[in-house]
Amino acid sequence: MQEELGLPVVNDGEMRRESFQSELTAACDGFTGVDVNAWLWAEWRSPEVGDLTITRPEGLAVIAPVHKRRNLAAEEFTFLRGCTSRQAKVTLLRPLAVRQPVVAAALRRTLPDPDGRAARL
Repeated sequence: MQEELGLPVVNDGEMRRESFQSELTAACDGFTGVDVNAWLWAEWRSPEVGDLTITRPEGLAVIAPVHKRRNLAAEEFTFLRGCTSRQAKVTLLRPLAVRQPVVAAALRRTLPDPDGRAARL
């Protein structure tokens, strides 16, 4: 569709992902209990659709040191290059995204924090 619109640069977007944060847990070992609610838990307020509370998934946690299993962007770029002849752009997870509540809460709950770093997340 991006090519049909004449865009000179196309990207892989987020349509095939649960969330932009999900790439971190998909590419790294050490997480457990990750499902779509891991990215949605919060109290949502909307005059259009009403109020909704999604509770934090009970099993969501960091259970081991986080180790990269695959490159966060290389596979996405390879996929996109196979779909287009145009210049390609992939989404890179910004470091601040790791501070999202889901990851911060999991780190605070499961990892030792002798110097108080996790408490500041």
